[in-house]
Amino acid sequence: MGTRPSLALSFLFTNLGKLVRSRLKKASIFTFSTFAGIMIATRGDFKLEVLALAPLSTFLISLSVYLLNDVFDLDVDKINAPSRPLAMNTATRNQAFALVLLFNGFGASIGFVLGKWAFVITLLEVLLGILYSVKPFNFKDRFIVKTLSIGAGGVLANLYGGIASGVVNLDLLFCSALFVVFIFSTSPLNDLADYIGDKSQNRKTIPIVIGEKRTIKLSILASIALPVSALILFEILSFNPISIVLLSVTALWALRLLLPLDRSEANFATIRKQQEKLVYLHFLLLTALIVGSLSI
Repeated sequence: MGTRPSLALSFLFTNLGKLVRSRLKKASIFTFSTFAGIMIATRGDFKLEVLALAPLSTFLISLSVYLLNDVFDLDVDKINAPSRPLAMNTATRNQAFALVLLFNGFGASIGFVLGKWAFVITLLEVLLGILYSVKPFNFKDRFIVKTLSIGAGGVLANLYGGIASGVVNLDLLFCSALFVVFIFSTSPLNDLADYIGDKSQNRKTIPIVIGEKRTIKLSILASIALPVSALILFEILSFNPISIVLLSVTALWALRLLLPLDRSEANFATIRKQQEKLVYLHFLLLTALIVGSLSI
């Protein structure tokens, strides 16, 4: 008899683990954005407790945002992302929703510990997650608003690092702006890979509204804007020249992944594969800005 509760508990933790692992990569981008915000704002002169707590807070809230989206996106995920735990019935909506409440609570509590304005940022992140997924707001279904919402999440995550550190400067704001620019390189491609499922739900994503070819061209243009904007603002910003080199590498790598998609033989499977690779370039982008903020 005693083994049944332990088996049930083990099964529950297995399901919860599957839910968390399914969204680790995307949540890590925003977590690293907060880490980058700390490093850029303080130029490496950070407080250890801020470096430990602020990214953890962002990680928990980001996970909750993605899991909440999975709860409300179950029908379309059965078409677009059938391998996710909810779509495969290897976890339940109630389990996902419990994690959403738990992670949001812990994430916001950490913000409260870090200070009044850090707490405000966490509340805005939670609110944005709700507006993104929950009816009647459904930012995820609205043209341009979806991509801008994801960009806003990156900006909040980035600013969180600076605000928790007590420093908000031009370098930090530039980092936030570049994050939004690069979101327009990666997020529309994700929508393009989800074209069939999104269209079946009458969503107004960028690819559905402007078409496949124009979506790819938009992603290419956003990639080119990274080093160009840095070069234009180089005299104003106090970044070192290495950041320009790394941003150029990021842009060239992105173009290498994007240009093959601007061909007639490219299909949704190819687009999804390339988009998954583009996700890692967010880390390179933020690393370029961290390196650029250091005195070398």
